[in-house]
Amino acid sequence: MNPDGKTKYTQPEVSDPSGHRARLRNRYIEAGGFSGFTQEQILEMLLFFVIERQDTHKTAKRILDRFGTVYAAVTAPESELASVEGVGETAAGFLKSLFWVYQMYGSRPERIAANLESDFEVKICSERFLEDAGEDAILCLGTVGGGYAICSLDGENPYSEAAKKAKEAGINECAAVIRLRSRGQENSEIPAGEIKSAFREQGIKLSALYLLSGGNLTHL
Repeated sequence: MNPDGKTKYTQPEVSDPSGHRARLRNRYIEAGGFSGFTQEQILEMLLFFVIERQDTHKTAKRILDRFGTVYAAVTAPESELASVEGVGETAAGFLKSLFWVYQMYGSRPERIAANLESDFEVKICSERFLEDAGEDAILCLGTVGGGYAICSLDGENPYSEAAKKAKEAGINECAAVIRLRSRGQENSEIPAGEIKSAFREQGIKLSALYLLSGGNLTHL
């Protein structure tokens, strides 16, 4: 233990002649988290726990080369994550378990909505928010500052109601996702112009419009 009372991390059971793993772990302890870490360093350190005798820096780089972000990696199918050179089933299962624990106990939807970086992430986020909505619905995801609003499509003016809810939630810019329970509905049946007009009337910039139907996400 150091004079400042913080416990230093050592890893005698793993070959670490340069002390790199211990230094990275100590930096994490001193920062009280991953503040100041790059996405590559976050993955590298997480992999320490399940990959003992391998350069996890190279593995972390391969993961990001494949998926682009940590979030995209841990939300990808486990088999796809495991197929990255150096990862394997054990490490892939570990990384996925961190995501599911976060989803169940620690995630904040408003924060997630503001940090979506790909269509895949929009799909995962939308499915999560809409899983309890029993009917067709429209989801407004704040893309600047976060926030979200959900409105059923059963009402008389569902898109206007959705825009009003988004405004009440403090959203000034959003991506809207229309979830249709039934399969086979054509994109042309969605009145994109009417939707954009409804949001414009509320002073909300509609940055993107999607249709989520039959498990598929498409741009409108």
